[in-house]
Amino acid sequence: MRKDIAVADYERTVQQAFREVADLLVAREQLAEQLKAVEAQERSQQRAADIAEARYRQGVGSFLEVLDAQRQLFAVRQGLIQLRRTQWATAAQLYKALGGEEG
Repeated sequence: MRKDIAVADYERTVQQAFREVADLLVAREQLAEQLKAVEAQERSQQRAADIAEARYRQGVGSFLEVLDAQRQLFAVRQGLIQLRRTQWATAAQLYKALGGEEG
């Protein structure tokens, strides 16, 4: 009876570990896709900021346009940093779930 309970507990633990690893692998893939999209958004916003600055230097745009483009670029970069932070946290969780040492 005790042996059966111990085996059942062990099986549940192993199944939970496999679920955690599978979930973290899916999360890692999704984060990689999001990262690519946000990096593309950053490049696009950088171009917009460059154009706004060039227009201002040529006298056809306002400084407010430059500031707005820079603000938007800053917001995208903040999102990118947060996404990379989440990506690293997920990698650490995956390492731990695979039996890596805590520390």
